[in-house]
Amino acid sequence: MARVYSHRGAPGTNREHAGLRRFLTGNSAFSPASQAYPFSVMRITNYARLLLPAFVGFLLLSTNLPAQNPPPDPNSVPVVDGGAGSCSADFTVTDSNQSPVYNAKIRVHIAYGFMYARKLDLEVSTNVNGKARFTGIPQRTKQGLFFQASEGEREGSAFVDPDKTCSATMAITLMRKLK
Repeated sequence: MARVYSHRGAPGTNREHAGLRRFLTGNSAFSPASQAYPFSVMRITNYARLLLPAFVGFLLLSTNLPAQNPPPDPNSVPVVDGGAGSCSADFTVTDSNQSPVYNAKIRVHIAYGFMYARKLDLEVSTNVNGKARFTGIPQRTKQGLFFQASEGEREGSAFVDPDKTCSATMAITLMRKLK
């Protein structure tokens, strides 16, 4: 029984992929150029040769552009807005020698709203002068606000009731944690 092979050739021979080669190079009746395609495979590769270096150049230039945001001013006071009210709290964090503490974290948990079901956790770091600020604090809270400050192994705290003092200014002294 004789085998009948297609125009691509017998399996396992070099002619097996000849039709595919002719299709990719555009040298056969099956080429994209002979069908209703606007570009042949060769034209697309020529465009790619032109666009690839331009794209790589764009990537290299865009990585060398300066950052869009300038570095923050170390003397500007960091502010966190809770967006839940009109009260605020200003802090100055110092150590036991009354020196300002840089990058101390001040945290607060706020329960407010109907049945105090809304909860808000805020955190801000101090600047080089040991200052930080919370704004947008609700006036009515469940039991006032307990602020906790920490830096390394030192910690301190402050309490304020925004219902009595809507714009509070507080100083927190950090002491070593007791073990």
